[in-house]
Amino acid sequence: MLVFTGYPNNEQKKGLPVPLTHYLELVDWTGRIMREDKRGTVSNTLPLILAALVKRVAIAELITYNSTYIV
Repeated sequence: MLVFTGYPNNEQKKGLPVPLTHYLELVDWTGRIMREDKRGTVSNTLPLILAALVKRVAIAELITYNSTYIV
């Protein structure tokens, strides 16, 4: 799989010229679309993927930070 290189510029690196956040938003958006020819959908009651990831990262950082001070 290619890496996400962000926005295209003069020094084009090998990879997808799209920020990872845009790709995740696209996956989330298309996953929520209901169609007869799709096996399933992402429930609209679930938080957006980026919000869920930010929350998980914040919790993981909090746990990591606090665990360094546990004696």
